Amino acid sequence: MKHTQSRAFTLIELLVVIAIIAILAAILFPVFAQAKLAAKKTQAISNVKNIATATIIYQTDNDDYFPLTNVTNPTNGRTSYNRFVPTPAKLANGFTSQEGIDAFTNFYSNSLLNYIKNEQIWDDPSATSTTSVYNLSIADGMPFQGGSNYSYQLNGLLNAYSTTAVNSPARLIMFSQNGRRKTPGASFANPAMGCLTITATCLYQPGVVGCSTANNGTTSFFSRSTGGAGWDVYGSAWVNSFTDGHAKVQRMGVFTNGDTDPRIDPMTQWSGLNGKNTATVKRWWSGPDPAGCHAYLFRPDLDFGNWDTAIAL
Repeated sequence: MKHTQSRAFTLIELLVVIAIIAILAAILFPVFAQAKLAAKKTQAISNVKNIATATIIYQTDNDDYFPLTNVTNPTNGRTSYNRFVPTPAKLANGFTSQEGIDAFTNFYSNSLLNYIKNEQIWDDPSATSTTSVYNLSIADGMPFQGGSNYSYQLNGLLNAYSTTAVNSPARLIMFSQNGRRKTPGASFANPAMGCLTITATCLYQPGVVGCSTANNGTTSFFSRSTGGAGWDVYGSAWVNSFTDGHAKVQRMGVFTNGDTDPRIDPMTQWSGLNGKNTATVKRWWSGPDPAGCHAYLFRPDLDFGNWDTAIAL
């Protein structure tokens, strides 16, 4: 009777196989990571593109005007200048001001709800949820309400602005990311335009010497804070849509130590922080006031051809 003898792998053979697998993994894992990031970037571009399309449809129903980025809460007289607004506006968790809710429904993220059937497109796939922002709400202590995440913000200088008055529709940013941050159940305008009183005169005005919130529309505030989430979203780039409706990724300066280009980057002097800590990062502003009046890239009267001298503050 003939016996067959099975031959097992030797230790050397096993080690060789393991080494080959390790080498392949080292080669392929970065490729997979890049492919995953590229897929998220594609989704983000689609998101802001769809939001821009919804805004354009809104404009056709509202005499070609942009939605409101500034509203007043009548219960406390505070405007949404650099403030978060509950989205959707609703009575919940101790927030019982119907007057406030009625005012909030006019804020852009709420007025666009009828034009956006899937609220998930406000959520950037690479963003990080932060809830510490609620002490900034114009609701004065508005409790956390939760809900959909909001990652993209409307350019606040477009508050009730006429689409036909935009000087360069294909270059002016309409919606942009605030780095990696997303906020559950609340949104804000970035940059926020300064108006102490919300009246018919709360419209963008070119900066003047002494520009301030007391002089409606002559100043704006671009938030560099991301709630600690960081700015380096898509390989030192951010996703924007523009007032003509198209969307794309633009480079930023989050891996640079010196001044960046004010024509493409809202901030400068990142100091090698890679966008993770914005405490010392400066913003690009327009003049003529030495303190800076408007966030440089977001002015609807800018022709993006004859560039002003930007101020870094």
